[in-house]
Amino acid sequence: MEHDSTLYVGLDVHKDSITVAYAIGSGEVELLGKIGTTQADVERLCKRLQSKARCVSIVYEAGPCGYGLYRQLVQKEFQ
Repeated sequence: MEHDSTLYVGLDVHKDSITVAYAIGSGEVELLGKIGTTQADVERLCKRLQSKARCVSIVYEAGPCGYGLYRQLVQKEFQ
C-alpha cells in the first residue's frame, strides 16, 4: 500500500455496529467489514487506518449514532 497516499474511509454507523470501507488514493474501494461501536473498537480501527496511510480522511452520514464517534475521531485529529 502506498503509505504517502490519502486513505479515504467511509463509515456506515448504526447503534450496534459500524461498517467500514476504504480506498487508497484513487484506487478501488475495499470493504474492511463491521466493527463494534465501543471506544476500544474505534481505537483499534484508528490504529489500523493510520498504519495504511499518512493522511486519513473519514466521512459518515451524520445522525444520532455518529455524534460520539465524531468527537472521538476529532480528538484523534482525523479530518
